[in-house]
Amino acid sequence: MLILFSLFSGCIANQSELSSNLAGSCTGQLSDAGGEFFILAPKVLFSGGESSITMAAFEDGQPVSRCIEYTLVDEDNNEISLVTASTTGAGNSVASFEVPDVKEGRYVLTARPAGYERNFTTTVEVVRNNPLFIETDKPIYKPGQTIHGRILSLNNNLVPVEQDILVEITDAKGIKVFKEEMTSNEYGVASFDLPLASELNLGTWKIKASAGDSVSNVDIQVDKYVLPKFDVTVTTPQEWFLVSDKITGTVYSSYFFGKDVEGEVLVEASRYVGEWEQYAIYNAKLSNGSVDFELPAVGYAAGTYGAGGQASLMLNVTVTDTGNHSETSNKLLTIAGLPLLLQIIPESSYIKPGMPLQVLVVTKDPGGKPVDTQVTVDMTFRDDSYRDTADRQTVSTKNGVALLTYDVPESTMQCYLNADADNAYAYKELNAVYSPSASFIHVSQVSDGIPEVGDAITFRVYSTNPGTVFYDVFANGRTVYSGTSKEQDLNISISL
Repeated sequence: MLILFSLFSGCIANQSELSSNLAGSCTGQLSDAGGEFFILAPKVLFSGGESSITMAAFEDGQPVSRCIEYTLVDEDNNEISLVTASTTGAGNSVASFEVPDVKEGRYVLTARPAGYERNFTTTVEVVRNNPLFIETDKPIYKPGQTIHGRILSLNNNLVPVEQDILVEITDAKGIKVFKEEMTSNEYGVASFDLPLASELNLGTWKIKASAGDSVSNVDIQVDKYVLPKFDVTVTTPQEWFLVSDKITGTVYSSYFFGKDVEGEVLVEASRYVGEWEQYAIYNAKLSNGSVDFELPAVGYAAGTYGAGGQASLMLNVTVTDTGNHSETSNKLLTIAGLPLLLQIIPESSYIKPGMPLQVLVVTKDPGGKPVDTQVTVDMTFRDDSYRDTADRQTVSTKNGVALLTYDVPESTMQCYLNADADNAYAYKELNAVYSPSASFIHVSQVSDGIPEVGDAITFRVYSTNPGTVFYDVFANGRTVYSGTSKEQDLNISISL
């Protein structure tokens, strides 16, 4: 999120960086009383990492070269120099610097133009967020074994750092069984060992490593496991069934040395109705290591939010061989009411009057496989006088998707989307966003496909008030590219 206080006459705004032009070196450039400045700075600095500030200087409306010094001031009024750099006559430029390794907290970022009558300040947050990585020699342990682990500590540039790390381990009941403070070495590594008792709480154990605000967690299993004697595999014609379909499938079982298992199969089917409820059982004998099964239709089941409104069926399969040894397997299936799922996905949760709106139409089967079909989409725009403007389109999805673009009328307050295809329905309602100046900006990707390194992505910018566009490209929460453009189309090259 960009927080911009003002554009000219000297300002500092919080963001990450905003230009692809490198700042120049200072060679005595001085500012006069009529100079204007445009400065954008990050609101968060990562101690020990890299950051940058975007800046531009103007005189009589034209970009000029001016020298600016940047410093941090802590709560004790200690001043820490960051960088001194110059704007360029080409427009905005970026001054890059390494954030000093200082303690966390709030600092005052000061921009001091050479020869100018005033300084510009803003408050920034300096945080330590060095990533921690936990590794163990294996994911599952038996009682009596020893957990061998290590912590890898890196800074924000992924360079190993020496720092104090607290390691804690809790057992399956949440009881803390291990706590040790250690210091990572010059390679950023700190190791630990925990011998396990022969009698302990079995289940999921948790390893936690913390250093300042950086926290990492890993789960391991502690159990009296034994290797299975034979394998059990459950297959079905598809991963989903309609609520009215019979459930069919095949159970395969073989020893690990290749011989087919002879014995009995028990298939227990449970549907989810707010809780798991067993509704059918199937018994049979294996023949040449396999058997086909058929269960009655589910009839009814409860859909869940996490499954997109669809229901679930669990098959628990137990195979018992002639030596009375049993192995189990399970399979989770999706239960749907219709063979087609229809979704309408607007590019935003609100609409901008006077700007375009793109809507993605998605058609797929309950298992997630794309389905190509015709979809009828009704769009209704309602203005501030409660007058409705309707638009109907019929589109054919390709590879399960279709993209619609609408021009939102300037007086629109709300819009309503209805879509239907083969008895499947979808609905969305969007409200207009408010702007005190009635000014909006909208960005759409116009290039196709997923870009690879070396490719270029093209975006089109729509604005109610034409002017220079300042833009940033973020990856993993960090700005990786930024720039300005007076053109409607932005072409951004992808690099490592």
